[in-house]
Amino acid sequence: MTTKNIIFDLGNVLFDYDYIDLRQAHTFPEINPFKPISHGFDILKNCLNQLDANGDRAYKIYVLSNWSKVSYSLLERHHPETLNLFDGIVTSGEVGVKKPDRRIYEHLLAKYSLNPEDCIFIDDQIENIEMAERLGITGILCNEFSRVEYHLKRLKIY
Repeated sequence: MTTKNIIFDLGNVLFDYDYIDLRQAHTFPEINPFKPISHGFDILKNCLNQLDANGDRAYKIYVLSNWSKVSYSLLERHHPETLNLFDGIVTSGEVGVKKPDRRIYEHLLAKYSLNPEDCIFIDDQIENIEMAERLGITGILCNEFSRVEYHLKRLKIY
């Protein structure tokens, strides 16, 4: 396996959010229901800062997340700088199916011409990791950030 792509989930990996705040934000868009998770962003920045032998970014970074069109538009409004960090983003609101449905993974892989064996997927739900692995993607369960860091180091990502 040669890792070329790292795929992040958004909720509970990069952002916390309160469902009540999120529902209110759908009516009152000025409410920002999304709170960046510092450990998740540290991991993301570490992955972004890895360079190859030519001094270019070593990995392309993607998002695969079960966010509706409305929730994603709120995230765009409140955190556009974060979304600009990614080479590509696929959400369930865009595709019309949610993880762990294999079609959302296949959509991401096809849309960005990714080879599953070259990808690592970080998600907080075991069923989403299991589906990714069935498709040939290396999965890392994000139930503890130290565990994610351990696996990324073991895979020689950083």
